[in-house]
Amino acid sequence: MDAFVNGLLTVLTSGIVSAVATTLLNFSQAERQLRRNKLEELCVAIQKGTRFVYVLKTNYEEITSRNFTLADVRQALEKTSSGVTDDMLRLNTLVSIYFPALYPELVKSAELVDELKKVSGDRAAFLAHMDKIIQSRTKLLHQATKHGATLNEPAWKFWR
Repeated sequence: MDAFVNGLLTVLTSGIVSAVATTLLNFSQAERQLRRNKLEELCVAIQKGTRFVYVLKTNYEEITSRNFTLADVRQALEKTSSGVTDDMLRLNTLVSIYFPALYPELVKSAELVDELKKVSGDRAAFLAHMDKIIQSRTKLLHQATKHGATLNEPAWKFWR
């Protein structure tokens, strides 16, 4: 009778252990997939913001050489800023929730954007500052893509 009870306990215990292990691995895989998707969204948001700054920098001469009315400027800002603002909010949210290690670099980039107002009167300083913003965003993107390597490791490497 002891052999029967031992055998039954072994079967039940192994079934429970395998169910728990499978559940944990499936949960880990689903979490990794979610983080991959969020990393992709983060990279897209960074690239959109960087592209906006780059286009603004490359078209600076044309923008400043024309005689725009205040209404023209407001209309152009309304068209572009809403998309950029949404992307920046998305970027801040993704970094805060999923990738907090990137937050210091995001803060540096945001500070550079805020400092842009201080140099807006000096053309050379303005363009140089735009370059700093682009470099900061590129560094942020590079740091974000480093997370992809760990997210794409096999699931059995969960002990790292």
